[in-house]
Amino acid sequence: MKKLWIYSIICMLLIPLGSDAWHIVGGEIYYECIGNDDYIITLKVYRDCNSQGAPFDNPATVAVYDSAGFLVTTVQMFSPAITTVPPYINNPCLTSPPNVCVEEGIYAEIVNLPPIAGGYTLVYQRCCRNASINNIFLPEEQGATYATTIPGPPYHCNNSAFFNNFPPIVLCTNDTLDFDHSATDLDGDSLYYRFATPYNGGSQMNPAPNPPLPPPFPNVLWNPGYTIQYPIDANPAFVIDSSSGQLTGSATLIGQYVVTVVAEEYRNGVLLTENRRDFQFNTAVCLSATVAGITPQTQFCTGTTFNFNHQSLFTSFYYWDFGDPTTTTDTSTSPNPTYTYPDTGTYMVTLVANPGYYCADTITTWIEIAEGIPVDWSYTGIDCIDGNALDFTVLSQHTPDAVFDWDFGDGTTSQVSNPSKSYAAPGEYLVTLTVSENACTTFLTDTVRIFPEVEPDFDTDTVVGCAPLTVQFVDNINTWVNISYLWEFGDGSASTASSPTHTYNLPGSYDVRLTIEVLEGCVDTHVVVIEDMVVVDPSPIAGFVVDPEVTSFFEPTVVVQDTSIGSYWTTFDMGDSTVYSASYFEHRYLEDGNYTVRQVVGNEFGCTDTMYRTVVVQPEYLLYVPNVFTPNQDGLNESFAPKIFGEVDYQFSVFSRWGDLVFYSEIVGEGWTGLDAKKDRPAPQDTYLWEVKVMDVNGATHRETGFFSLIR
Repeated sequence: MKKLWIYSIICMLLIPLGSDAWHIVGGEIYYECIGNDDYIITLKVYRDCNSQGAPFDNPATVAVYDSAGFLVTTVQMFSPAITTVPPYINNPCLTSPPNVCVEEGIYAEIVNLPPIAGGYTLVYQRCCRNASINNIFLPEEQGATYATTIPGPPYHCNNSAFFNNFPPIVLCTNDTLDFDHSATDLDGDSLYYRFATPYNGGSQMNPAPNPPLPPPFPNVLWNPGYTIQYPIDANPAFVIDSSSGQLTGSATLIGQYVVTVVAEEYRNGVLLTENRRDFQFNTAVCLSATVAGITPQTQFCTGTTFNFNHQSLFTSFYYWDFGDPTTTTDTSTSPNPTYTYPDTGTYMVTLVANPGYYCADTITTWIEIAEGIPVDWSYTGIDCIDGNALDFTVLSQHTPDAVFDWDFGDGTTSQVSNPSKSYAAPGEYLVTLTVSENACTTFLTDTVRIFPEVEPDFDTDTVVGCAPLTVQFVDNINTWVNISYLWEFGDGSASTASSPTHTYNLPGSYDVRLTIEVLEGCVDTHVVVIEDMVVVDPSPIAGFVVDPEVTSFFEPTVVVQDTSIGSYWTTFDMGDSTVYSASYFEHRYLEDGNYTVRQVVGNEFGCTDTMYRTVVVQPEYLLYVPNVFTPNQDGLNESFAPKIFGEVDYQFSVFSRWGDLVFYSEIVGEGWTGLDAKKDRPAPQDTYLWEVKVMDVNGATHRETGFFSLIR
């Protein structure tokens, strides 16, 4: 017998304070050190969705105080990421009241805080709370303070703990809460959990203090009967495991309650900081109607495998019993399972919704498992569109009471068992035969092809051009019919591809012949011949000689002669921006180097050809040294230096007649001015010896000497 649980939903309405207020539900503040004295400050604030007036603060102001209570700075936190907190309930028999809604706003900013003795305190304050809160005095006049500390040396660059989960915003009366309220510390410090009295902060006159006030922070006032250890009406009372953070208890009365959980962070027995989370529990009588339901059987004769679908209401867990007497494993906990029965027959199926809970509900139904009836058919006849006529035949065996329904895929039907059919247009048609027999209905669909008449049709991308000419032949027969192709290009070559590419290497006019053979449907052979379809014009052949191809900078002139064949005009680019259109000429290069000479030739058909050759002008070495100079301040011949060309490494020395070095340089062009560098005075008029050591551009080394005269 199916049981129906019917309950009303009783919950507290959240009463707004005023048109310009929003109601604090909870919050916390924590931080992460990311190096270089930078911290990511994270502020999480929770508000009542049903509040009227302004949304989350933008910006939210966080004050930073030193250990003496002096304001160090304020942090403006903009654009919180806002999401709605789901009203988690861990009992499948219960549902949340519809008007309980909490939004979470997450702020994050990076702040630079160099280490100081005593560390810092971070503070955010906001008023006000819901007037309907049960456990604190005048809640609509009390706000909240969310604060944490950053320790000073030697514990600076600490990471505070952060809570892993947000508690459920709805507690169902007389339902046990077992919630993981643990936190994570990135430094691996020890955490200790406890309840605390919530902090007050802000006021109705100043709901968002800027800056927030420094510690010590005022506590909210408990209403009679409530304490730190008994913040909520419950039996058993709410407790938090100091080591694991596991929060347990069972609320007994409808209401709203503020609770604060603290995660204290210790390192080697030293308390570094704490994370205080302030949050609000809504307790309500959360009752629901769990109803088990199974989708009725609509398919029959589909074989021994059956797909089950539930239609249950307010259900989280399922237990199916498929009624198979041959096994004890014919069960499933899936919402919509599949089961394969060992044989055809009638089976009793049972579904239990939310098994094991007091709200569990059971439904039983019967299903019929039968093998499907076989269906098979074929057709014969002419399938070419010209005179097509098809005869359809049922191949499967059926009783005289069987009903046949043919759908030919073109909008026509027939109820004759073996009908005949002609189609008005070629194409592919999905033909379906549906057979109804002994309360079973099944069908078979297959494809029937009516073939079109096919004629040769093709295009080319070009038909006139210069040899060698490549032509793409494109088949335009758009059909799924099986066709064979034979292309004959008129130059002795052929192809069986549908759209071949062919290259004509010799000039001339060519006939193109295409033969297609239709291999199915409208079987036939078609031939098309296009005379002189492709015209290939002759192309010139570029050619020239350069004499010499390798020369030196001292003899940079080359002779160029055109040797092309079949050209009407020719141009030469000598590789140094010089262009000629003569067939014979001389050219002089002004610098050494490698030059690419390009010849382009053309004829009267517009056909061209190109050829390249390389001319190498090699560098050379040359040295000239004068035999006299006159450093007498008349502006003429005032220094003595060699003239050199084609050097890579260079050393120039001047010696007196007694072998004393009077000048040395490795800079080409730097000359001796007649000053005796050692004696710091003009050298006397005399005969001197010069020496030049050189490595030239070809890698050869040279040492040359000689005499010259200094005349004053």
